[in-house]
Parts: sequence; structure tokens; C-alpha cells
Amino acid sequence: MSKQKNKKFEDPLAIKETRGKFLSKPMIFLFYAAEQFRNLALEERNKWSSSDPIDQNVWRNERIYAGSAFLHYALYCEALLNNVWIDFKKRDVKELPAKLTKDLQMCDDEMLPFKDRLYLTPYLCKENPNYNATYYGRNTNNFQKIVEIFQIRDSYVHAKLTEREIRITIRKDRIHHINDSYGINWWQRTGICKDISLISVVELETIRNSIEWLFSSLNDFLDNSLNNKKWKDEEKISITDGTLFLKNPYKK
Repeated sequence: MSKQKNKKFEDPLAIKETRGKFLSKPMIFLFYAAEQFRNLALEERNKWSSSDPIDQNVWRNERIYAGSAFLHYALYCEALLNNVWIDFKKRDVKELPAKLTKDLQMCDDEMLPFKDRLYLTPYLCKENPNYNATYYGRNTNNFQKIVEIFQIRDSYVHAKLTEREIRITIRKDRIHHINDSYGINWWQRTGICKDISLISVVELETIRNSIEWLFSSLNDFLDNSLNNKKWKDEEKISITDGTLFLKNPYKK
């Protein structure tokens, strides 16, 4: 009787390891973090009652969550533009016609202020841009709102003592009235209070609308290239045998 060769037993359920690269997308994290903080701010706002005095803890908590949401939304805007440059940038600023860069304080591309980087993005990222076209109008309301949102973001990053002008109406019933609705206290384009500790859930709609405009405008300039899943909410790992898709851990 011939001897049977020893065969190595292979467990069909055994875990196999392979080497891969994980594509981390911090911009997706920033967006969903902002949305989560906004939801928390909404929960606090919904605790309000028109017939009862405002609970100061609820009032404070809404502004803590709303301020955190605002900051994460602003960070997402910059992360979005950074990723557009990584994937689509075809030339450097120094290669653009002088008429487009004459008003810029030239430096490394990544060191340009956000407003200048955004304005030049279509010229830098389109395959054959029309250098005589104005892709972004610097003085349009949408563009100026984005610029102002970054000024508000900077007021977070470089926070310092600020003063607001208020008018107080003293009442006999001791329920006094404070009016701070003076133009000097508010950002001109967005209508957001310059005191960052007073940003509420209401002001978040302004930046959410600006984000929608920013994403759609970049998408238009790039021929709808931002519609694929990389720019939405899917994580992926590239492995030797293909691509493994994972459920977005941030999205409910």
C-alpha cells in the first residue's frame, strides 16, 4: 500500500493578512463632526420654552455646541480645497498669466491666503482654463461670505478681548432689556455676531449654505469630478487584490 502524502490542512475560515494602504479623509471627519455638534446645538435649542424664562445652562450649551460646529465647518472648507489641489492641481501659481497674480503677494502656493487660493483654483486645476474668464467674482455675495467665514474662523484661532456696543433699557419691573443690534457688532456679509461666544444654531445655516455653494461651484469647474464616492462618505482601503470598501463610521 502506497504511503499517502501528508497534506497541509488549510482552514477555509482562517484569517488571511495582506498589505494595503488606507486612504484617510480628514475632511469627511470634519464635516460629520460639525454635523454632530450642530445636532447637539439643535437639541439644546429645542429645550427652550416660549412661556418660561430661558435656562441659562441650555442657552450656554447651545452656543458651545454651535461654536464648535461652526469651527469644524470652516475647517472642512479648507480641507476640501486642499484635497481638490492634491487631486486636480495641474500647474503652479507662478505659471499663470501676470494679470491674474498681479495683486497677490507671491509666495509658495500653499501659503497663499484661502481667498486667493480659492479664486485661482479653476485656473490651476482645469485642464485648459480660459484665462480671460472670471470663474469666481471676488465681489459676489457668495465669494465674500466664504472670505468672511474665514475671518470669523481666524477670530477663533486668534481669540482676544473684544468689546460690543450695547444699549440697556432699565425697566421698573427689573426685567431689563439689552439691545446690541448695532452694525459694529456684526459681520457685514454673514450677519454673524463678532462675539464668538454668541454664535447660535441659527447662524450655522449661513455656513452650511456657503459649504453647499463651495462644493457645487468646485464640482462645476471640475466637470462633476467631485461626485464620486471619495468626495462623499465612503472609506476605502486599496489592497493587492483590489479595493475593500468600508462603511463610513461617522454617518448614522
